[in-house]
Amino acid sequence: MYALSYRSTFSKGYGEKDLESIREVAGSYNSQNKLTGCLFFHNNSFVQIIEGKKRSVLRLFVKISNDPRHHDVIFLSSETHSLRYFDGWSMGFYSPLKGSSDVSKKEQFLRNMLSFHDLANKSTSTLRCFWFAWRSMLREGFPISEDDL
Repeated sequence: MYALSYRSTFSKGYGEKDLESIREVAGSYNSQNKLTGCLFFHNNSFVQIIEGKKRSVLRLFVKISNDPRHHDVIFLSSETHSLRYFDGWSMGFYSPLKGSSDVSKKEQFLRNMLSFHDLANKSTSTLRCFWFAWRSMLREGFPISEDDL
């Protein structure tokens, strides 16, 4: 099993419909190519971990790197390991609605993600890079304390 994590920025001029398109197309593509992982979007930034056959993962990463909706694509880490950590996830995705004023939904999301983070396996360098990038993104937009992270 090959895993790769990266971070990128959502290009200006694209909106919620484009995010929905990314989610739908990626979910279908990932299922067809036996790729799993998690994509997180917050404050116009993406962080993703992709796992599957090395050739399929690298092909997808090149595709993402060339997608005009992504810029400042930063490779974080990759490695081969024996387990699929996001088994059954063709793509986990979260995007808070732009301009959403529902603070309780954002707070619930934060609590859920912090619980998920606490339970998540961080036994590989690629998983650790993914979760570190995820925590960094949360610090940029949610009022949370260092104790939460």
